[in-house]
Amino acid sequence: MPSISQVVDYSWARPTPAAIKAGGFVGAVRYLSYERGKNISPSEWASLRSEGLDLSLVWETTADRALHGAGAGAQDAIEANRQANALGYTGAIYYAVDTGATWEQVAPYFRGVASVQGLPWGGYGPYAVAEGLGSLTRYVWQCAAWSGTGRGSGGSVRCGDGSIRPLSQYAVLFQDVGYVLGRTCDRNFVYSTNWGQHGVPINNPVVITEPSEAKDDDVPGSPVFRFPDGRMVYIGGDEKQHPIVDPHHAWRLRRVGIISNEVIPVAVDGSEESDALLEKFA
Repeated sequence: MPSISQVVDYSWARPTPAAIKAGGFVGAVRYLSYERGKNISPSEWASLRSEGLDLSLVWETTADRALHGAGAGAQDAIEANRQANALGYTGAIYYAVDTGATWEQVAPYFRGVASVQGLPWGGYGPYAVAEGLGSLTRYVWQCAAWSGTGRGSGGSVRCGDGSIRPLSQYAVLFQDVGYVLGRTCDRNFVYSTNWGQHGVPINNPVVITEPSEAKDDDVPGSPVFRFPDGRMVYIGGDEKQHPIVDPHHAWRLRRVGIISNEVIPVAVDGSEESDALLEKFA
């Protein structure tokens, strides 16, 4: 799958915003943690923004922090939101798994993250973790490290070292092998116009388009699936009749290419309504 743009991420280094832009990168992912020298500062935030660069944030303390369970996830989310809010940040916060963990090992941590009210959240980690994260969030940042080689659910990526790495179907970012800008930054391929960056209207509704498979007796605007919290997914009629689905629930939907804004109407909870919808859009 070809990327649509590239961004950098860096922790202790400080490339200038002008150098990032001159390198052809459209943005950066910067750190939040308990280490002041690693974190993005208000002045750096302002400099990156004034250069017209997009910006997202990642929380990381230790490489294996996500192995410490739901309590650790909740604790980290509270502090990460506090720091992000102090900057005036409105995008998603990624939480890092910087080790070759399995999804089963880190799932409790991310459920702890999800339990905290705050900014939208995502996760960073290898292929196995990315595949699991797709069941909880739309903001999935996959790294080449610990991802193995070959083809994944979203295809494959040829990395800077020539290796072919599996790509998760859920990845909106993919961290390459090797460094850029004088070995100060990692390079990341971008696969979505919404990768959790500041300023993107994450809370805007997603409009569902009419599927080509719709039957003659489909009524524009009629509900075809109800989420557990009562929200509906609809098939639409003309532009004015298109209902909406909250984008925070869009990660529950899969990609079949008949819906706008990169969201797909296939439910996944195993209910009769879900089975009917899956059959309808198969």
